[in-house]
Amino acid sequence: MTGHYSWTGAPAAVNYARSGNVRHNTVYNCVSQVATSGGIYVDGGAYINIEGNTTYGNGVGITIGCENNNYNADNINIRDNLIYNNINAGILIGSNQSNGKVTNSTVSNNSFFKNVSAGGYDGEIDIQNTDHLNIINNIVQSRSNVVVIALLNYTSTNLTMDYNNNYSASGTSNTITFDWGGINTQGYYSLASFQSALGLDAHSMYALPGFTTASLPTPNLHLLSSATACINKGLPSFIAASGEYDIDSQTRVQNSRVDIGADEKPY
Repeated sequence: MTGHYSWTGAPAAVNYARSGNVRHNTVYNCVSQVATSGGIYVDGGAYINIEGNTTYGNGVGITIGCENNNYNADNINIRDNLIYNNINAGILIGSNQSNGKVTNSTVSNNSFFKNVSAGGYDGEIDIQNTDHLNIINNIVQSRSNVVVIALLNYTSTNLTMDYNNNYSASGTSNTITFDWGGINTQGYYSLASFQSALGLDAHSMYALPGFTTASLPTPNLHLLSSATACINKGLPSFIAASGEYDIDSQTRVQNSRVDIGADEKPY
């Protein structure tokens, strides 16, 4: 879903993919030999919902960017997806151009589980140039201790993060990594230090999510009834968008408060 390529000859006002939905796909083993490939990829599009998909075994689970300088990708909603066991990050979001951004976009109610199968240093969520990016109500379970990286040489302005549930290989919030090197050259190596330093993720937690089957290669990322860390623990004021459902096409908000992650329980 690309845009802003001059070779199309289209007028600038319509020269981009827009006003679409990418729903209920299973995307796997999308791996390029020449670049890091996203299982689902938006490059300069606008007003696109990516929801209810399962993506695994790809270069990156989902990539949202804008590869043409002086343009943006705008109003992209990535929600209610299962994203696991991809080679690199679960999601890479932000433009890689000096004067381009991903703007006014939301990453919400996704379940990220043990991406970065290649090993090495990478995050479940990687951020490049963004403005007004909102990251809420996600389960982020890393196979290492790194959960989010703001990549070097990029900026992220007006970023909000909250009501996410994090978990990592160490099993303790005192060794989880939020790498903010691309924004302020700092790294934060506990949830508490990240929260106190930046005011982000103020209501986010560190707890075992409670997936039905938390093992690869075929996890079941639905929540157990005992998953108290995530059931009815999302943003209290959250209102589902028109036509938004959970990963199983069930009502997104039940029992008066949204769950964290892609799966919604009726209790």
